[in-house]
Amino acid sequence: MTDFQEELRRNLRSPETVAKEKEDEEIARQYKNAEFELSQIKQALIESAKNAQYTVENGVTKVYCLYKPLGESHYLRMNITDNMEQLVQDRKRLAIFRDPDLVHQSWRHFEVDPRWSDEYRLFSAALKELAAKENIFVEFVVYNRNTQQVYPFPSTVDEHYSMSSCELRIKASTVVAD
Repeated sequence: MTDFQEELRRNLRSPETVAKEKEDEEIARQYKNAEFELSQIKQALIESAKNAQYTVENGVTKVYCLYKPLGESHYLRMNITDNMEQLVQDRKRLAIFRDPDLVHQSWRHFEVDPRWSDEYRLFSAALKELAAKENIFVEFVVYNRNTQQVYPFPSTVDEHYSMSSCELRIKASTVVAD
């Protein structure tokens, strides 16, 4: 056997080994991303404390913030559905059989973009795990910049004109120990 053939034989790896290494690399990358975002969230919580953005209930001080992640906005996918088909079918009926309460309505769906679902799952799990070690509760939400409303992520909400200004945010809170 030639040296080249021997080297090839030594470097043969199974597809499972390569796949496992890639998965481990992706997990490590998402933990690194989560560590960075958590450091930014901690700074945002400190700023919230400085700006009196906290609540005191039953003697417990809870500091909170709404943080815009730097690189994770691609996880959010929005689409719109409506009841137009139902309206069309209703209008085909005789007037006495039509639904008088049926009006056009549309909904905005906020969900994880399927292209990034694995990455989102890894990143959010890593962020939640690291945050829990610091006694910080984090959750992903949808924030409407125009109305300053916060919606769960993923969710479905009534559509209105300002919904196009929605973005993915991280809602974080922690309890201050006395």
